[in-house]
Amino acid sequence: MKNGNSLARIKRDLSVSKDAMQSAPALPPRAQTEEAALRARVIAEVARDRFAPPKAIDTLLWIAGILDCVAADILDGPSETHGVAPKALEGLCSAEALALAHPAARFAPGFTLYVLSPLFGTPLPIPAPLRPVTRRLARREANILHRIVALNADREQSAKHPEEWLRLVMAAWREWVSLAGGVELDNARPDNRRCARP
Repeated sequence: MKNGNSLARIKRDLSVSKDAMQSAPALPPRAQTEEAALRARVIAEVARDRFAPPKAIDTLLWIAGILDCVAADILDGPSETHGVAPKALEGLCSAEALALAHPAARFAPGFTLYVLSPLFGTPLPIPAPLRPVTRRLARREANILHRIVALNADREQSAKHPEEWLRLVMAAWREWVSLAGGVELDNARPDNRRCARP
């Protein structure tokens, strides 16, 4: 996925219209900027610490390096893109594109919204339905979904213990990405294919 297309998709996900971007303050309040930068650094640390197959290690380190740069770019100062330096948005697009191209990194689509949410106030991502056929996988999906929704809504925890909160969020999303791969394989089994829900 090219960065230009990724950038357009992230802007669309954020639902930021051109008029809204022009009317927004040149720089968000400092606390919001610092929170966004902190989140980028925490996810970078998560990427570095993540256990993964050898082929995914380089990708994780690459994502971590990009997010370190994003954190610095967010703190850089005024910009023409809704208070966020264009380099930061481009970096987030690159990190998402890498994660999409390397599923073994176990980062879900939209994970960069956790970085941008303090600046734009956009809703945090929610997992799309996996529709597993096997009941055991359906129970796991319900459990992980509940955790992600609860963590997304826990503003007290995210405010008082932002690093711990974000690590829990990323861990839950990692489980969901892993489960998604398992559901895809399980639903494709001949015995399950006939039962798969549309």
